[in-house]
Amino acid sequence: IDDFNEVLRLNPNSADAYHNRGVAYGMKGEHDRAIADFNEALRLNPNSAGAYNSRGAAYFEKGEFKRAIDDFNAALRLNPNSADACLARGLAYGMKGDYDRSINDFDAAARIGHNPAAASATRAAYDRAVADCAEFMGRSPANYAAAYTGRGSRHYRKGDYDRAIADFSEALRLAPDFTEAAYHRGRAYRAKKDFDRAVDDFSEALRLTPDCADAAYHRGCAYMEKEDFDCAIADFSEALRLNPDHADAAYHQGIGYEKKGDFSRAADAYEAALAIDAGHAGARRSLKQARKALGQQ
Repeated sequence: IDDFNEVLRLNPNSADAYHNRGVAYGMKGEHDRAIADFNEALRLNPNSAGAYNSRGAAYFEKGEFKRAIDDFNAALRLNPNSADACLARGLAYGMKGDYDRSINDFDAAARIGHNPAAASATRAAYDRAVADCAEFMGRSPANYAAAYTGRGSRHYRKGDYDRAIADFSEALRLAPDFTEAAYHRGRAYRAKKDFDRAVDDFSEALRLTPDCADAAYHRGCAYMEKEDFDCAIADFSEALRLNPDHADAAYHQGIGYEKKGDFSRAADAYEAALAIDAGHAGARRSLKQARKALGQQ
């Protein structure tokens, strides 16, 4: 910083000196000072893609992700082949929960050629992208577990459960306390009919976030598949305690009672589901069958 101060004393109009001093301030965590220097660099040289990129990184560090994205957009307008800007914008989108745009930016960075091998292996490119951008921005990769979870969710929606599980596992490696990754990996394991692992992941999600009604519900469903109806009913009851409007939990609770031969409680549960959602076709159909079993009209 002292050296850049001296350069600016001799040449107050050096955009490069302001830019470089801003980078130095950023490395010290003095992001407001860094932004002030980047502002001056851009005043002197409005076409500096590097200064926009650096200012975007500083806004990212401050948690101002919209401003960061605006600056990365400007950097990419000036230099469409900036892989660093694509990587950084992808992370900013990920931090905002816009996972599709985040993934698209990482894919674009791979195509641009941030890493020569990136185009041949999307997952490897994504992994390297996170590591490279974390280094570029001076942050730990653990902060980017959300991006892996977002990509895993997209794989899950496409039915690619193995790749989904791989991404959720990477998210949990980076951030072991990330409830969303444990919950979604549990759903992927359940979709693969690996019910023991599904139960483990939903249990972990509930340990991390005890008021996660959906984790209780899906663990109950996994217990149903394992024919552990008592545990299933207990989980559906917990889901309803956490979210009294969870019609599916009431419906599946009824199925659990029916599997145990308790048609009276099953009918009560189906009625509760219909009280929540009068259009629940499964509950209406099952209520009719339960009443028939009880000898009712």
